[in-house]
Amino acid sequence: QGDYGGPLACLTADCWVLEGVIIPSRVCARTDQPALFVRVSLYVDWVHKVMKMG
Repeated sequence: QGDYGGPLACLTADCWVLEGVIIPSRVCARTDQPALFVRVSLYVDWVHKVMKMG
């Protein structure tokens, strides 16, 4: 039911960078409302920690 976890990627120089991930909201799938994203950079340390664990 939606694109939760879908990427917001931006082309920076010659490299694609993951800037955000779609999060659930009550306005998802409405064409008159913007999508909501979580800023991936806030979780980089956590992602690296989890990746090292397994």
